Amino acid sequence: MPVPDESAEGVWRAEGEALAAEVERVARRLRGLTAARLVRALPPYGTVADAGRRLAEALAEAGQAVEEGAEREPAWRALPDLAVEAVGDQVAVTGHDLAAALAVTAPDVRVRTRTGPVTVRDLVARTYALAHEIKLAID
Repeated sequence: MPVPDESAEGVWRAEGEALAAEVERVARRLRGLTAARLVRALPPYGTVADAGRRLAEALAEAGQAVEEGAEREPAWRALPDLAVEAVGDQVAVTGHDLAAALAVTAPDVRVRTRTGPVTVRDLVARTYALAHEIKLAID
């Protein structure tokens, strides 16, 4: 049985891996739904697809915040509005982009978000909470 890495770096890696795993679960679930299921109502998001888009937007914004740091307000990029059947792929791609940015960023680095500066660790926690909330809502 492997010994858990309890160093600060090991804990940070585990937090990033937990976020990546949760995002992958949501993406897999969305990819497995029919178009009819994706357009079903899902308050407060609108539809199931809208919930997926909300997560993809949050992942993209978090990735951009981490990539650009805290020196200036990022010129936020909008995600393309794709067909509902593509929402699972959109979640997966934006999640992978965020994971790549996190792999080379320390948890205590401050970054700018739309709501103000936060540490990367806090941004990961918020993003994980949203992914988990959406996963539970679409199950």
